[in-house]
Amino acid sequence: MTKQRLWSIIAVAAIIVIIVPIIILAFVRTNFNQVNTNRDQIVQISVWHGTSHGVFDRDRDAEIFDEILRLYRRGTSEGILSALFQGAYGSRGRAEVITADRNFNPGGDRVYIAFHYDSENLPRITLNGNVWEDETRPANADNRTIEYNTVWIQIANDNSLTGTTVWFREAGTTNAANFSRYHMNTISSHRPLFTYIVETLLEYNHLS
Repeated sequence: MTKQRLWSIIAVAAIIVIIVPIIILAFVRTNFNQVNTNRDQIVQISVWHGTSHGVFDRDRDAEIFDEILRLYRRGTSEGILSALFQGAYGSRGRAEVITADRNFNPGGDRVYIAFHYDSENLPRITLNGNVWEDETRPANADNRTIEYNTVWIQIANDNSLTGTTVWFREAGTTNAANFSRYHMNTISSHRPLFTYIVETLLEYNHLS
């Protein structure tokens, strides 16, 4: 084997070593979802576009229900390489739970969805895959983890990862129906879901 051929083989090998991980990182997706999207636990999905509103049942409106769920899941995942270039692994992409009393109030031209969960099978707030605990509760409290029966999510018309606000309604609370004590800042990219809501649900009078 000549020296020139040897160097050619080394160069090709080096290129492969560089390119293969890049291809893998481009196609393998990472998930930024912080909300329970188990179809068996969600019984209804609500949608708001400004003052227009619709409620879609898991069984009665299965086609719309499943499409919203599919697009939501799609918007919370991103190729690892793309996410890296968008700064998703730095402070910008770090999810956090905020404890503050607020009411969820849809309005303006914004788009929101809500997942309503089976009261017999409620999820708990999780953060990056781990069950989250409210450390503001007394250490001797019966339970510092938080079950929720509704979650509201703002859906922005963004084709890149951007900040998203999530409101959780704690199960068992006696406050107003739109009351939320726990909120989460996370990231997502929901243009396809936004487009589906505006161009299909609103256009064809599924929202009123």
